[in-house]
Amino acid sequence: MILLERNPLRRGRGQQITTLRRAAALHGGSTGDLFARWLGALGVGSLMVVSFWLSLWTAGGMLLSEWAWESTVYTVYFPVALWLTVAYLTVVRYLAYLDLRIRREVGRWELLMRAEEARLAGQLS
Repeated sequence: MILLERNPLRRGRGQQITTLRRAAALHGGSTGDLFARWLGALGVGSLMVVSFWLSLWTAGGMLLSEWAWESTVYTVYFPVALWLTVAYLTVVRYLAYLDLRIRREVGRWELLMRAEEARLAGQLS
């Protein structure tokens, strides 16, 4: 998402913000939270792959009455399980990014609005 902002990769003249600086500014104070989310996604994703894989194997065994570990288990069921998990975790990661962005930018706007409220309250009284 940061790449969609089209910031330059390297700094030109002046204090122009680069992609690396933008990423550091966005993720700066949330490193521990982001690492915990990554670790949780790693654990949940691993369990999901195994769960989908064994579910597909069980469904295939019930429908085809073949319970042996054949090449289909590795060439079809496992990639399907991986892609299902990747699709789910992509959505989760995008929502986590939106959450981080909202927390950062709404906090800034809230401070600006409170400062303006205090300034206007001083002028009106």
